[in-house]
Amino acid sequence: MAGRRRAVISWLRRSTLSTRRDEARLLGIALIVVLAYLVLWPTLRLFITTMRVQFADAALLGQRAGSFTTHYIVSAFTSTLGKIFLWQPLEHTLVTAAGACVVAITIGGGLAWCVNRFDFPLKRWLAPAILLPYVVPSWAVSQAWLATFHNVEFGGSPGILQGFGINPPLWLAAGALPIILVIGLHSSSIVYLLASGSLRNIGAELEEAATVLGSSTSRVLSRITAPLLVPAVAAAGALVFAGVVGDFGTAYLLGTPVHYETLATSLYANITTNQMGEVAVLASLVVLLGAGVILIESKLSRRTERFKMLGTSQPVRPSRPRRRLAALGMTGFLTAVVGLGAAVPVFILASTSVMRISGQFALSNFTLRYWLATYLPRHRIFPYGLLRGMDLYSAIWTTVRIMGLAAIISGVAGLLVGYVVTRSRSRTVANTVRQLTFLPYLIPGVSLAAAYIVFFERQQGPIPPLYGSLTLVILAMIVLHLPLTSRSAIASFAQMGRSSEEAAQVHGASFLRTVSRIVAPQQVRAFATAMTLAFVSGVKELNVVIMLTISSAGLLTNLFFSLQGSDLYRQQADGVCLVITLLALAGYLAISKIASVDLISSLGGASATNRPA
Repeated sequence: MAGRRRAVISWLRRSTLSTRRDEARLLGIALIVVLAYLVLWPTLRLFITTMRVQFADAALLGQRAGSFTTHYIVSAFTSTLGKIFLWQPLEHTLVTAAGACVVAITIGGGLAWCVNRFDFPLKRWLAPAILLPYVVPSWAVSQAWLATFHNVEFGGSPGILQGFGINPPLWLAAGALPIILVIGLHSSSIVYLLASGSLRNIGAELEEAATVLGSSTSRVLSRITAPLLVPAVAAAGALVFAGVVGDFGTAYLLGTPVHYETLATSLYANITTNQMGEVAVLASLVVLLGAGVILIESKLSRRTERFKMLGTSQPVRPSRPRRRLAALGMTGFLTAVVGLGAAVPVFILASTSVMRISGQFALSNFTLRYWLATYLPRHRIFPYGLLRGMDLYSAIWTTVRIMGLAAIISGVAGLLVGYVVTRSRSRTVANTVRQLTFLPYLIPGVSLAAAYIVFFERQQGPIPPLYGSLTLVILAMIVLHLPLTSRSAIASFAQMGRSSEEAAQVHGASFLRTVSRIVAPQQVRAFATAMTLAFVSGVKELNVVIMLTISSAGLLTNLFFSLQGSDLYRQQADGVCLVITLLALAGYLAISKIASVDLISSLGGASATNRPA
């Protein structure tokens, strides 16, 4: 017994001395504790809640609150009520997710092929603009879609097409098809980024050799190019699918008029009625769906490694299409994608925000009263123009302050993760940190929000209840963006040699001095990239914000959500949506310009590469 005690004490001493010499390990241990508390434990609590009697249901079930039960799971999968709030929304979610994947892969793959293999007019200007549909919120495009295709059968004033005498069918105005088209177009930029990266890595020798040996273009595509693109396309499809499963904004705006419920909108409906048992079941199912798709994609990517390129070679050089009509067609294709995904929605939102009657483009119908009026009769929620009073300005400042703070913290956290993963001598600590930061990648935003509601609705030790507060929004945004910011930082640290750090330590520099004088200056671009990603995503985030806050929280998305439900405030809702879109675009352009960040390559690398095993 004494010998075992001495062995344990000796091991602790060795571990302590080793930790002192390896500051990255000590930092990694601290990160593991924080990430386990903010990511792992709330997710586990979400699953546990599905088997715990909730206080509101204790009397109905005749059991004590907190005791074990299978009521919520059995009811969700077998009862008539379960068909309404689970099975039908699940069917709708799978349909829209599969459809959006097809649309996104078709458009994004076509964009990648045109840009990387051909030279055509205006390519220099259009290629960088392909990212703009990703920066514009998908729910903003949904609002523009409603403004265009709105049918009076839904109630309210007519849309733009009906103003021109065109009566769009209900299935085109709202429901599955609009959701598929909007999210598919929005997500095509992700497919473009990942497919472009793979196309650039395909050596010219392979395709040239096949062509010399007599292979047709279609055979080269099917036997050489396509297999090499499978991992990137699979990764993009998994990202799109998981994104649709957790999407609330687009599904709510385009599904509510025809009562087309998805898992995300059903989850929100149960949160508003305080049905926390059902919320836990739905959120857990969304987590399992998202994680399952990502893990299947990971397995598929590993199986396709037999197609992996060995060695290095020159990529295929873009060539001019043989026919001028084909070159013009490519220019038109890129113009249409950028226009429909970014320019047209912005124009529609700007137009409808200054129309007295939607759909009438007569000069007499335009007015600035919804922006500048000092008083609007019957407008009790917002009784003056958007630029009057302090409501809009306060919402802009709160959004910039909250999302900016979350972006900065998320960027710093990503750099800390990158430092631990690449610098710690303990591979156990490094791999644990890497896996924990990857976990939010598997959890859709609505499920993360539900997990935080369940976890933080009561006091947790010294931490008071946070539900409904902006502090909880900041925590959720940091965790939600950590996979992207950490992947960017890991890639940056992997390219940074250790010689300068080791030289500083040899000359007696402390850990903090080494980090502040050597490491930090070399990681400015990585930090700017991570912050840009987090800020742009945060400004246009609707799923998490609406789930975690109350209507008076003061963010721009709260203001939009409070206005969009009534036809009386349609112009003001479109105006707020326009402000959010322009703010996201301005944030992306400003930070990218100031820090000289190539966000296109950063997004592609952060999303598809450096994925943990």
